[in-house]
Amino acid sequence: MFEIFATIKTEDGELVMSYADFLRTMTPYNHGDLQEEETIQSYVEKHAPKLLKLVDVNKDGQISFTEFFFFMLILQIPSAKLRKRFKKYPEGKMTKE
Repeated sequence: MFEIFATIKTEDGELVMSYADFLRTMTPYNHGDLQEEETIQSYVEKHAPKLLKLVDVNKDGQISFTEFFFFMLILQIPSAKLRKRFKKYPEGKMTKE
């Protein structure tokens, strides 16, 4: 799925997604009115920055395959299990340690 929607190739040859690509991936049948890239970009900036900032872990403005894959894995975990795991950490936040 990543290779179908990702439209940017980095200088290193890595395929990455723009935020608009990610929006298309998550809602492939709901962006009928958002065909033009400018329209998609303005929609993304207005409505989805919080989610995109969570997915774009390194905050480089693009979503790598690793970031996309991790996000998709998290979506597969039942919310009850996630809540249970996060309750073990102070203030519900994990650290890198």
